[in-house]
Amino acid sequence: ALQLISLPCSAVSGSEQAKSYCLSQSATYSASSTYPGYEKKRCLLTGSEDLHVARLVSTQVIAPEFAFHTQLQDHPNIIVDLGRSCRVDGLVIENRRRQLQERAQGLTVLVSTNKVDWRPIKAFTKTPDVWNIKLSEPVEARYVKLELAATSYFHLAHVSVNGRDIEDDSALDIVAQKSPPTGIVISKQISANDLDK
Repeated sequence: ALQLISLPCSAVSGSEQAKSYCLSQSATYSASSTYPGYEKKRCLLTGSEDLHVARLVSTQVIAPEFAFHTQLQDHPNIIVDLGRSCRVDGLVIENRRRQLQERAQGLTVLVSTNKVDWRPIKAFTKTPDVWNIKLSEPVEARYVKLELAATSYFHLAHVSVNGRDIEDDSALDIVAQKSPPTGIVISKQISANDLDK
């Protein structure tokens, strides 16, 4: 039986679907610091709703708001490790929910292949609920850093890094070179047992 896997990362639509998917689903991340009592949660990258809860100051209502919370510091940041170099073509970043979104002012997105040499790819002055970032050209990266430009606390709800594996491009090139131009499409139905191999 064919099994479809649905990832809670951001959806990629239209013609991009064939070439782009959520790279951060199985990634890890580190934070520059941790506010006491708010250890970083994996849900930042998985999209699950296991967020830290906080009390809304105006109404005292408690609800889920963020996956990590740094201490007050210069240039607080998180670094997402995709586990391998990839072609990143977009990100979806969900700000902290309900309150204190202005703390994310000056958000900058940087990429690196070695965690030493960082290249900024986007910087923002506004603090929306969600940043939906589509790059005009994919960038090679293993690491994606989200950093604030000033001294602040830093907290977000979810991050999805989208793109494709570099190896996928190489494999597709090899198949294209070896496949005869017959117009025959070969497909394989994947069973649940195949997914465990």
